[in-house]
Amino acid sequence: DRNFDVYDDEGSQMYMGVRGEDNVADRAVRDTAGEVCETFDGHESKIFCTYYCAVCGGGTVRGTEVFSDAAPPLAAVKCDYCREARLYRWTAEISKGDMQKELDPWLKEKGQPTGALKTVSLVRATGGGATIPEFDVRSGKQSVRISGSELRVLLSGRGLYSPQFTIADRGRVLEISGRGHGHGVGLCQWGARGQALEGKTCPQILQHYYPGSTIATRTWK
Repeated sequence: DRNFDVYDDEGSQMYMGVRGEDNVADRAVRDTAGEVCETFDGHESKIFCTYYCAVCGGGTVRGTEVFSDAAPPLAAVKCDYCREARLYRWTAEISKGDMQKELDPWLKEKGQPTGALKTVSLVRATGGGATIPEFDVRSGKQSVRISGSELRVLLSGRGLYSPQFTIADRGRVLEISGRGHGHGVGLCQWGARGQALEGKTCPQILQHYYPGSTIATRTWK
C-alpha cells in the first residue's frame, strides 16, 4: 500500500531520486530495456538472480559460498579490472578486547561459553578467491570456527568491507588485511567499469562475470 517503488538503501541500490540520475545511466537503461540474463536449467532457460558487488578485489567468490539460490553462472572468475577502486585492498585493526565484546553475543547464541580471547587463526584459506575464509577462534578454554562472512557481520562498523581477509595476531591487537567491497559474488561493478573503459561490450562483460549465461529479450505487459 505504499506510494513509492524504491528505497534509499542497499535494497534499491541507494536510489537517490531524479537528482542522482544522469544521461549515461538513462541511455544504458534504454539500450538494454527488456534484456535479461538466463541460464539453461534442465529443459528450459530461466532468469537467475544476477548478484553483484562493488569491488571483487581481483576475483569473484563462488555463488554457493554466500547464497543458497546461486545459479551455475555465478562462478568464481578472475578480475584484474577493479584495481583503481579505493577498496581493492584495505587494512583494519581491532583489539582482542573489542573483538571479544563483539563475539560474546554470537558465542552465547550458539551455546558456547565466553572468556578472554586468546587467538584467531586461519583454518581455511580463500582458495584463490573462490571460497570464503574460515577462522578458528579460541576464547577461554573453548574453540569455535567462524566464517569470514559471519565475522564481517559481527564486526560491522569496524572497517571490514568484505568477507575476504586474513588476520595477523600482533599481541593485544589483531591486524586485518582484506580485499574488495561487498560479498564478492557475481558482477564486479568497478571491474565492469574497467572493462568498459577498455572497450568491452555489455554482452562481453556479462559473459565474463556470469559464464555460461545467455542474454535474452523478454516483454512484460
